[in-house]
Amino acid sequence: MARYKEQALNKVANLENKMRTLDFMISRAQSQDEIREFIVKIQEQLEDLRSMISLEHDEFQTYI
Repeated sequence: MARYKEQALNKVANLENKMRTLDFMISRAQSQDEIREFIVKIQEQLEDLRSMISLEHDEFQTYI
């Protein structure tokens, strides 16, 4: 059931680190283009995580 649990937790930890980096970028007044590019990367990782969780849920439903 928790086939992707460790991978998902690693992705969450990575996203937490990216959010701290984003906070640092904002506090250092990085360019808006750099910040936007970084946000897009975070959104892509979130979508990847959402997909992984959805796949896990779908696999679980087949065993019920």
